[in-house]
Amino acid sequence: MSLNEKLQIAVLVVAIVGAIAALLQPSIRRINRVLATLVLVGVVVWLVITIAGSNGVSRTVTEGTGTPDSFPTPTTVRTITYPAPPEPVPGTSATTGTTSTMTAITTPQPAPQPAITATIPHPQPVVEPAPFTPQPVIPQPQPVAPQQQPVPDPRVALEQEWNRAIALSDSQQWREAASAWERLLRDHSGRNRAFDSGVWHRLGIAYEALSEWSKAATAFQQANLNDDRNNATSDLRHMGHCYISLGRRSEAMDIYRRLLAIDPGDKASRDLLSVLSRQR
Repeated sequence: MSLNEKLQIAVLVVAIVGAIAALLQPSIRRINRVLATLVLVGVVVWLVITIAGSNGVSRTVTEGTGTPDSFPTPTTVRTITYPAPPEPVPGTSATTGTTSTMTAITTPQPAPQPAITATIPHPQPVVEPAPFTPQPVIPQPQPVAPQQQPVPDPRVALEQEWNRAIALSDSQQWREAASAWERLLRDHSGRNRAFDSGVWHRLGIAYEALSEWSKAATAFQQANLNDDRNNATSDLRHMGHCYISLGRRSEAMDIYRRLLAIDPGDKASRDLLSVLSRQR
């Protein structure tokens, strides 16, 4: 008898003793007595069957794991041994006892493998590249930068216009000379008072030669005003002559008085003033 079976018998004995002790209690209820009786009967029956089986047919189960030569993979071997039958009764035929051994070999089944789904890509059609055709290079016209006109030097232009006006005056082309001096005043006046005074004086001479007395008197007056000394006797003499030609005696006499104030020894101015005084 194995140790495990001995332990089972000991537990059953303890259960039987407990059940008997419960039945002997006078205060226990009837239903509990009945249940204790059933437990006791069941335990006794199970104990009798267990003892009888252990004395009669015994089975020895031996489990082990081995790797027999006939199997390529590890297997589980279980051996069951049946004891020989009991001795024959005297007077009967004798039968030789044999021991039957059955060995069951269990091969572990491989675990099912998950299904593998493979996606085979379809081959892409090969597209042949188009043959390379070089395109003709068309030269683009380059933008032509506008040519900048050289900026004339104002001093050079002034000198050219001055020389032209002088040449016209020297050749006594008075109408063209008057236009040239007016152009100089229009384009270059205001830079220098002495320059402006000289241009106005020469313009007055051109108008005087053309007998345009009023324009001439105005030009001589502007020339005298742009003179820093404001006592240019040449401009005053021309102004007096223009006023006499215009019949403006009083203005002419004022001009000659100014000339005598500048130069008391000016005999020409004194004689003209005397003549104008007698004409009243």
